Amino acid sequence: DVSASSSACTAVYVHLPFCKKRCHYCDFSIVATGEHRRDHWEASMDSYVAAVCREIRATQVRSRAPLTSVFFGGGDQTFAISPTAEVSMEMDPGTFDEDQLRDTLRLGVNRVSLGVQSFDQEMLERCGRSHGLDQVRAALELMHKHSNNWSLDLISSLPYQTLDGWEHSLRSAVEANPHHVSIYDLQVEPGTKFGRLYRPGDAPLPSDDISAEMYSMGSAILTAAGYDHYEVSNYAKPGKQCAHNLVYWRNQEYYAFGMAAASHVDKVRYTRPTSLVKYTQWVEQFVASGGVQTEQPPSEKEDELLDTLMLGLRLAEGLCVDQLRSRFGDETVERILHSLKSQGPTKVLFFDSAGELASEDEGNSSIKRIRLTDPEGFMLSNDIISTIFAVLDPDMD
Repeated sequence: DVSASSSACTAVYVHLPFCKKRCHYCDFSIVATGEHRRDHWEASMDSYVAAVCREIRATQVRSRAPLTSVFFGGGDQTFAISPTAEVSMEMDPGTFDEDQLRDTLRLGVNRVSLGVQSFDQEMLERCGRSHGLDQVRAALELMHKHSNNWSLDLISSLPYQTLDGWEHSLRSAVEANPHHVSIYDLQVEPGTKFGRLYRPGDAPLPSDDISAEMYSMGSAILTAAGYDHYEVSNYAKPGKQCAHNLVYWRNQEYYAFGMAAASHVDKVRYTRPTSLVKYTQWVEQFVASGGVQTEQPPSEKEDELLDTLMLGLRLAEGLCVDQLRSRFGDETVERILHSLKSQGPTKVLFFDSAGELASEDEGNSSIKRIRLTDPEGFMLSNDIISTIFAVLDPDMD
């Protein structure tokens, strides 16, 4: 359920760090290969894959339950993979041709996440993307021809982006008819090119009000086109939600492998080294230790609660109040409900056991599920969650 960690770890994330170039907004741990031919980097890629495989083989498996999602990886003899598992791979336009896509799908990948980001050539260039609109169109044609489960990514609130330009990208995405759409509001991160060029809230970045209009527009256009707004940043056709990301948002446990990959196993969150050299050295130590990670303390109950709230309130299904009471106690839940009620009905909704809207006059005992409204509650989710955190721990404010 949305409020309880899974007893079996059945999801895997594998980090593949090689990118053609670093986009201007990207602060991920990657290796930018430039325009060199594959053979220039082949030895490094082969060495990295070998290190990841060694990490996988050395990992102590906590459960023999088959994996239900992989993002991205094809598994290893250490893991059994369910025949119905979702196996996703992120791909960018211009980085694959028809034969490469067919080979990828033949190997077992059954869901592609396509990093389009914009249907505006000027926006793509401003972002430092390695592809243009011609490559976007070619990639979309291949998706329609070969994939029956694919997602499309867009970014809003980009420098110089206008409401008209954003609407064009949204309607182009609807016309492309993917099974799933992810919309990410630009975060200007320190250390990136955008971080050096722009300050959040200042032109040429859109104002907060314009960014809010972009978010509302995305929700309106995509839901009208038949997409379920099932998470703050994600929309899906019926039956096409991303199973792997639901593991994260439901605060369940998952394995992770590769440089900078962050796992969540046995209530311990662990992030691997963020450079190729340090990761390779870490793998050597990990294998030599018999698959024992550097000692990390398990999550405290308070951390579990904050993670559960922060992640679960991002989902349209929200959180089960009875399970929150069972895990964290009545007193804590009463404080959470009091904080959420102060937000008002335009931001937070409360439901009874029949799935009907609960009246505030009925008291907290009748409330069985809580969720944020779409779009206002979703749009202000960070502020709402911060308010709850401050109520639970005044020192956080």
